[in-house]
Amino acid sequence: VGTLPIELLSFDGRLLQDQIELSWITASEKNNAHFDIQRSDNGQAWHTIGILAGAGNSDEALAYQFMDTNPAIGLNRYRLKQVDFDGSSSLSPVVELGFAFRLSQVVVYPNPSDGHFTILNNFDPSSEVELNILNPLGQILHKDRLSADDFGRLEVELRPILAPGPYLLRMKTQDGQNISTKILIQ
Repeated sequence: VGTLPIELLSFDGRLLQDQIELSWITASEKNNAHFDIQRSDNGQAWHTIGILAGAGNSDEALAYQFMDTNPAIGLNRYRLKQVDFDGSSSLSPVVELGFAFRLSQVVVYPNPSDGHFTILNNFDPSSEVELNILNPLGQILHKDRLSADDFGRLEVELRPILAPGPYLLRMKTQDGQNISTKILIQ
């Protein structure tokens, strides 16, 4: 059994205003020509959005960074394709990050859905969001307070609460922003 071309210690991403910063650390590298940074919006079709040269051979920890200056609105999936000098390659685990360009913009998916929604808005994981679901007449049918996960996403489960139909999802952030969007439960 041969030695793996790299030993990947970490691969992470974080939101930086209108960009996504990817960073990774290798413990060692052997014959590492380069890294293809790949992105997918569905987890199946992957596109190379950048290439960084590898160290070739190294026995010490090395840190790399790449900025995605044009992330897609919604859920972005990233992986590294490590390529050896002989052309062989290996893939890293996938990192997922939600992205909404403006704080006033909200991405809700899937929409329509069966009642489980994911909401993206670059929410601060340390703050709560007040969530109200209204019917077409403007009556509040459901209230909740939610905190975002580490990726800035809110997970909302409305299956046992609301019948199929159109609703208005209204959110108020701790900094006073009011955000509304239509949702449809099938």
